[in-house]
Parts: sequence; C-alpha cells; structure tokens
Amino acid sequence: MSSTITAPSIASTITPVAPPVESPLIAAFVNNIMKSGKKTTARRIVSDALKHIQLETSKDAHAVLATAVEKIEPLFKVVGVKQGAKSVQTPKALNEKQRRRTAIIWLVEAANSRNQKDPAGIRLGKEIIAVMNDESSAIQKRNLVHKNALANRSNVVLVDRRIRKSF
Repeated sequence: MSSTITAPSIASTITPVAPPVESPLIAAFVNNIMKSGKKTTARRIVSDALKHIQLETSKDAHAVLATAVEKIEPLFKVVGVKQGAKSVQTPKALNEKQRRRTAIIWLVEAANSRNQKDPAGIRLGKEIIAVMNDESSAIQKRNLVHKNALANRSNVVLVDRRIRKSF
C-alpha cells in the first residue's frame, strides 16, 4: 500500500463561483445581457465574467460586481422638455431600479467595445475590473451625464412655487 501525496491544484484552491441566479443583481445582469430569449447563453456569459473576476482579483466576485455597478450608477438622466417654442435639457432623478439598469447597460456596452478577440464573459470581467480601477469608459460616461445635469440644473421646473399656508 503506497500512499501518494498530491499537491492541490489551482482549481481546488479557489472557491467555485455559485450559479448566477442567486441575487437580484445577477438576475438583472442576465436579463439585460440576454438577446432573443437566449437566457442560458446570458447566464454562461455572466458566470464566465464572475470566474474571471475571481481569478484576477482573488476576491468575492459578487461583491466586486456589486461595487462596480454602484460606482457606475448615475443619479440623474437628462431629458428634453418643451418650454414654449424651444426644447431644453432638464435633469431628472432616477430611482434605484433605473440607476442599476442604466449602469448594467453602460457596463455591457463598454465591454462590447473592447477587443473582440476575447469571449464575451472575459470581456465583461475585464470591464468590471477596469471599473474597479477607474479606467472604464462607463465611468467617463457617468461623469459626463452628471456634468451635463449640473450644467442644466437651472432648467428644472418647480411644480408649485407658492408657499402654502395652513389655516
């Protein structure tokens, strides 16, 4: 009886990434990536991205993803409003769901504009890591939207400018 001792492989030292259906953020990612109803493909892309994040950063991939989405989330969007004969840009506040969806869309667009040689999951993982390092075009887009909203804040129309007196 000979007993051999084997060294642990790299795959066994890294904890596996859980299936991407457990959190609402992951579900939102899958639904925003999905095209033509191919949810399995979208799940695979998100799972590959989470694996890439975990291999590169050796941190919890779900926490890194949540932090990256929070970094990109815009607080406002700028909408065109008719005032008289002209249209002016007016900032409008976004709720939590709208902020998250916009951040996910910007992240996916930035990942798709990356090098097309890599698979989609790897590109998405690299883009999330770039967001964490403040090197992503999605962060620049958010800053541009916020700058535009601040520049046009004078165009916000208050609904009731009167001071209400209680009798």
